[in-house]
Amino acid sequence: MPKEILPEITILVPTYNRAKFLPLFLMNLKNQIYPSHLLKVLIDDDGSERFIKEGEMEDVKKLIHPIRLNYMYSQKKRSIGQKRNNLCKKCDTKLFCFFDDDDVMLPSAITHTYETMIKNKKSCAGSDKMIFCMTSDDFKIYGINCGNNVKLIHEGGCLMMTKKFFRASCGFENSSQGEGKNLFYGMENCVAITDISKVMVCIQHDTNTVDKKQFNKEENRIDIEISDEMKNLLKQILEI
Repeated sequence: MPKEILPEITILVPTYNRAKFLPLFLMNLKNQIYPSHLLKVLIDDDGSERFIKEGEMEDVKKLIHPIRLNYMYSQKKRSIGQKRNNLCKKCDTKLFCFFDDDDVMLPSAITHTYETMIKNKKSCAGSDKMIFCMTSDDFKIYGINCGNNVKLIHEGGCLMMTKKFFRASCGFENSSQGEGKNLFYGMENCVAITDISKVMVCIQHDTNTVDKKQFNKEENRIDIEISDEMKNLLKQILEI
């Protein structure tokens, strides 16, 4: 696909007290194969510990250049759903996607999601399937398949949509778990399903919003591995 016809995309990031995951987040950004000059990042942070400290801001902007960064900080605690809605409204591009701060976003995440949406002539794309890396179980990989159920699409797994889709939707609920369960109501035919193996890996750790250990079952085991480089970074972040 010729680069000149690709659109600008904003990566939306709700975060709360996840500063230790900043190195992973920055690696995710730097690794994306989607043209960097067409990417923006918009962060909504309401943690008591800033995701990006004030003294780090200029260094972070230089590191991810030419990706452009806007950072919103508020001391008022809000639900993840509220922050997702706020990010969608504040975003100034016609197309956006969500990254969660503690996931491994594969290099093809944005490109694959965008191409899936365009190929299927939809205005939204995401995955109802999940891949998990169990850091408490020797970094073994597990997965679940929800059977192409649009209503179960993961909110943070590079969920991509147009501004027009969001405005016509029910938006995100005021919740920090399952906040997107009604997002697609009445709009299921406008949504494409992505291949999760080209998008992301969820990282299991002690501060997950939803406990990922519940998926650590032998029937969910997948015979793949993450790179040693990623393992070492996660060991540093999680101090294991």
